Amino acid sequence: KLSWIDLLKPNPLTPTAVSAPTSPLVPRRLVMFDFSCASACNPPNPGANTVKVNMEDIAKRNAEEVEAKRKAEEEQRRKAEEVQKQEAARRAEKEAEERRQKEQEEVKRLADQEKAKEAAAAAAAAEAADIEKKRLDEEAAVRKNETMAWLKKQGFAGVNKPKKSFFSGTTYALHKAAETGNAKIVGGLLEQGANPSQKNSAGKTAQEVVMKKKKADSHKEVLELLETAGARA
Repeated sequence: KLSWIDLLKPNPLTPTAVSAPTSPLVPRRLVMFDFSCASACNPPNPGANTVKVNMEDIAKRNAEEVEAKRKAEEEQRRKAEEVQKQEAARRAEKEAEERRQKEQEEVKRLADQEKAKEAAAAAAAAEAADIEKKRLDEEAAVRKNETMAWLKKQGFAGVNKPKKSFFSGTTYALHKAAETGNAKIVGGLLEQGANPSQKNSAGKTAQEVVMKKKKADSHKEVLELLETAGARA
């Protein structure tokens, strides 16, 4: 194995120059044949075949890539947040609309319920009023019949028709019923149109007849009916 120093030494077996054939027309010249190893005798310069690397450029490019990636991620995150906000807004609006609808439905339900209660109460009141009217009409009919029967029994031709007597003079049905303390007949006569201001032949009203005979305590209810009727007359 030869070293690079041995390669620099001349080798007698290796021709370095060959004389060209002589000719009177061709001048003698030397043709050089180089059998030496250029790579061995002249090793390449490492710097000539080395790619120069600028660390600042690499760092700058890395920083730019990192920044671009960060911006892209930030933009993606911003868009995602925007979408979430929009979705949240839509959900909130939908929920608010549902709440409004439920509130309106509840208001309507309560209003309908209140109307139904009022209608039921009105119907019940009307029914009660009809029942009460019917009862009062029936009672009035009974009182009228009783009053008419009493008039006939006492000999009076009508509610305000006088009855003459040789001993007591002219009197009326209201005076007779008041004097006897018959509050039921007094009320019936007044309902049938008896005149509480009517005076008998002595010039007394039915109320004055009761008071004159000092029967105010025992005829209290009769007096109340006559006073009330007199105030309305």
